[in-house]
Parts: sequence; structure tokens; C-alpha cells
Amino acid sequence: GKPGLFRRPHGLALDAAGNIYITDGKAGSVQKLGPDGKPLMRIALPPVDERDKDEAEDKEDGENDPALAKPAGIAVDGAGNIYVADTKGARVFKYGPAGGLLSVITDKAFKKPYGIAVSPDGECLIVTDVGTGLIHKLNRKGLITLSFGRERTKEHEDGELKPDNGSLGAKTGKSAGKDEDEDRDDPLAPVFKKPGLAAFGPGGELYAADMKAD
Repeated sequence: GKPGLFRRPHGLALDAAGNIYITDGKAGSVQKLGPDGKPLMRIALPPVDERDKDEAEDKEDGENDPALAKPAGIAVDGAGNIYVADTKGARVFKYGPAGGLLSVITDKAFKKPYGIAVSPDGECLIVTDVGTGLIHKLNRKGLITLSFGRERTKEHEDGELKPDNGSLGAKTGKSAGKDEDEDRDDPLAPVFKKPGLAAFGPGGELYAADMKAD
């Protein structure tokens, strides 16, 4: 899309200077606008890998190019780094303040990452997943250290994290979803049906929307 124009604006974030960051779910891009709304930068996300394409979802959304990424949530840390959740590609991108790609975070626990929030120091990254109903906490290295959100079911009484089938409680470990991790369940963890966008409050508290809550 052209600077300042959007096909399907979705996630929104602000940085410390008041600049506005908006994802475009149908253009596969992110735009940065100044406090006055003037276009400053556009980032085109890398194309989706062939095996990650969802033809049914593309048809429903009327996509012309199935290789286009589908950015949803976006967040900016105190240093100006930009974090973007790509729902179609099951990945999270980290860009520098000037728009250069710094890293791509992937994990087998990701199915459809959607919402994203980051602490000001960049040490804590939150990713919600509408495909599994889970919320993941990641460290600066991009490793999942905690997952929660889904109800416990009889199929998962052993506490093993199986995102594709629905997980339970909260899990902590080096990287959720890996058999070798020594994880634990937290029975007090909140339960979500379809966690959506997320954000940190001024006191470090986490806010997460549930798109299917009663």
C-alpha cells in the first residue's frame, strides 16, 4: 500500500515520542506515522513460507497473494524496537527503530500468534495465540518461559503442554512445548477462550482481551 493508506488496519502501538505504528493485515505491512499523522516509514513483512499458507483463510479474507504475511498485534519497547505478530506465518518479528529486521521468533507452540505486548526494557514479551487459546511469555532471547490460557482437560492431566490440542493452566520452563523441559502447572492461571490483543499497563500489569468471552 501507499504511505499513509491502509487496506485493513489492525494492530496499533505508540512509542515514547508519540509516533504511531499500525499493522495492515491485508497488505502484509507495518506503517509508522508521526504524532501529526505524517507517514514516516513502511515495513513490508517477509513472505509466508509455502507450508504455512492457509488457503481457506486466504479465500475468506479475499487475499490476492497467499504469500503475504498477516500482521496483527504490534508493540514497541523503550528503545524503539518494533515487535509484530504474524498470524499466518506463525512467527514474531523484531525490527530495529529504523525498520531493519533484527530477529524472527518461531516456536512449535505458535499456531496463530495474534496479540503482542512488550515491557519497556524489552525483557518480557507477551504473545497471544488465537489458534491455541494460549498466552505465552518470552524472554529477551525469544524463548517461551510461561504459557497459560486454556482449560485443563482429561487428555492433558499429565500437564504436558500440547498447544495444538489445547493446553492447561500455566507452564514454566526453558521453552514451553519441549518434552525435556521441567514444567509446572499453575492452577491459578487465568483461562481464555480466544485471547486477542494485549498490552502492559503503567505498573507492569498485563491486559489481554478475550474475543470469545461470555
